[in-house]
Amino acid sequence: MADAAGYATGEVPLLVRRQGNQAVALVTAAFPEIGAHPLRTDASPSGLAVGTSSVTVRAEVAEAEVWNPATGSRRPTRVTVTDSADGAVSTVEVPLDGAPAALVVWREGRPAPTPSERESADRVLDLSAGWHGRLIPTLDNTWGDLALPPGTSVDEPQIWTMEWTEGTVWERARATYGNRVRVLPPVPFGEVPEPLDAERAELVLAGELPLVPPDAGWDVAVYSSSRGVPDPGGLLGIKGLVNEEFVRVPVPVGATAARVRTIVETGHRGPAELHVGAEAGKRVWWNGELLDPDSEGYVASARITVARDRNVLEYELSDAQGRPSAISAEDGTPLGSFFCLSAPGGFGPCPRFMRPPDGVRPDGRVTYRARLRVPGEGARAVLVVGAASAVTVLLDGDVVARQEKVEYYAADWGAVPQFFRHEPALGAGEHTLEVVADSADARDAVFVDLVVRSGDEVTALVSGAGWEAGTGGWRGRTVEDERRRGELRHCHAAVRPHPLPDTGWLTGRPVLAGTVWPSRSTDGVHAAPQRFRFTVPAGTVSLDLPLALPAGVCVGDGPESPLDAQRLTLRQPLPAPTPIEVVTEPTAVLRGGSAWRGPVRVRTVPAPLPLGDWRELGLGSWSGGVTYARAVQVPPGPDPVLDLGRVRGSVEVSVDGEFAGEAFCAPYRFPLRGAAGRGVRVEVTVRGTLAPYLAEATPTAWAFDCQLSSGLLGPVTLRVPSGGGGGG
Repeated sequence: MADAAGYATGEVPLLVRRQGNQAVALVTAAFPEIGAHPLRTDASPSGLAVGTSSVTVRAEVAEAEVWNPATGSRRPTRVTVTDSADGAVSTVEVPLDGAPAALVVWREGRPAPTPSERESADRVLDLSAGWHGRLIPTLDNTWGDLALPPGTSVDEPQIWTMEWTEGTVWERARATYGNRVRVLPPVPFGEVPEPLDAERAELVLAGELPLVPPDAGWDVAVYSSSRGVPDPGGLLGIKGLVNEEFVRVPVPVGATAARVRTIVETGHRGPAELHVGAEAGKRVWWNGELLDPDSEGYVASARITVARDRNVLEYELSDAQGRPSAISAEDGTPLGSFFCLSAPGGFGPCPRFMRPPDGVRPDGRVTYRARLRVPGEGARAVLVVGAASAVTVLLDGDVVARQEKVEYYAADWGAVPQFFRHEPALGAGEHTLEVVADSADARDAVFVDLVVRSGDEVTALVSGAGWEAGTGGWRGRTVEDERRRGELRHCHAAVRPHPLPDTGWLTGRPVLAGTVWPSRSTDGVHAAPQRFRFTVPAGTVSLDLPLALPAGVCVGDGPESPLDAQRLTLRQPLPAPTPIEVVTEPTAVLRGGSAWRGPVRVRTVPAPLPLGDWRELGLGSWSGGVTYARAVQVPPGPDPVLDLGRVRGSVEVSVDGEFAGEAFCAPYRFPLRGAAGRGVRVEVTVRGTLAPYLAEATPTAWAFDCQLSSGLLGPVTLRVPSGGGGGG
């Protein structure tokens, strides 16, 4: 501990340790709240800039270093010493560079004298060039943790992010993200534009009228058919699932409404159901016709007939709750929504929270009751019950489970329910399920999802409107609780159809109901060619290009050639990172990343590899390892020290195949014992983290920018100490 109060102070409270004339302080970027995304370089919620801080030490400091955990760097920092009536005072500058915190290490005393030329005559060899690299896969998908089905290969570099243009302005695009809808933010009811009628919808599809008026405030929203929204956010992430709500709008509260408008293309024909989901009031139009949904609540479903490829969908959202009923939720949180097409009855029921109708006051206990028929013996049942109040679960009159109250946040009463999974035994025939909630608050709600598999048949009983309920002298039917609760898919007892048609890579096929129809969406009908640019790593021998359109491809400065069978095989390995350009046939629908069914997959062989950030070398999503190798002629003398300079990742070093050391943080310096005076082969294996892969290939929002840099950055030097003597 620092041995005197006030020995070291800062702009935020410090944690200081001192031993002799040396000390270390932990300096945080903000106090008391560092924010949900502390690694971004903008201002923190508390108002303190996260670029530079300082530490004041009541002593003369000879030298200081800042150790940055976000970058792994250790570097000297500026120290200013001034005299005061109480003695010397030193100010140590602390550049944070976007990190949430940094360590400052200093030594008291006078600055050390500059070593004489004779004393500092260590011989330094620059080894920053001449390395060859080979990729080392480290991701294990044996059990399907990263993609389904289990065992799907993730051993090759994938390229998800690229540049894209339909003209002269290049934009950033991400493979599979490119379906487009137009969103009109909330406006007062009296200012909401008239919906497209059937005549104007026909003009839009004929290309004679734009989908939305130009300069009328309609924003563009983009989503992926397999991964949803580009930035799902959320306090606890997405729980290993793709969000159902892939269209977000600013929340329409009070007397306001928001609009969503898009052109939906599908290859299916005939009777269908259109589903629109949102925790808000809804009105829906299909090709200019106002629909009459056969259900109210979260999902509005309506029967339609699909008679052509392209159709105009428009829906209005209103009367939403401004703040979701969730812990740490904020006012103004954007409202999510989705739309999809299915065969009639193909989407199936989904559980929602239920409660007694408005005006019913619980007397301390509310009983919810419903019935389910099991078609045969040997059934396997999964029951999920969610509530913030204590509940008792009864099956055919017998108590099978008890869940105690788990809501600990009085300010958010009922907002953070706990979900429990049960596996009751069910025989053939009809069964009665009762959930008794210990409740005296009209806002309490209950969630129930019972899924039973009996042979090839799957049946379900889900909470929502229409259950029998009773409390005190009241008997009646439940209503769906309309409060905003966000995504509930992670609480389901079985996999159900997802509104996005291509999410099976993460969730698998639905157990209940069917699947939604494949569809795409766009905001215009005029076709245009598009170009994509990206860089592949040195050593590339072939590329898988999973395009949904015919295309041509250029390698480096070479000519454009047609792409056959979505595989490009090169005549020889590329000697350096090389730009690739892909030019597609004109399209109005498969725009941007939606022209790609998945990422570019790259096959490589060992090749010359420069030092640098992997993102600049065509390895931006690589979460494996890279082994850098080269021959080194070591001068005679004492054992040399290999200094790798700056590294992003963990490191293992070997000499002639023999282990020489490893490190996961700076300094990355390794004595090469016994190497003096001979030629050796040095191998440096750098291993990155999961963050680059997860940030590119999955819809997570929890891979921060500072986690995406990996590689051997250098400079790499070999230092031969001055003076006599060998090894040691």
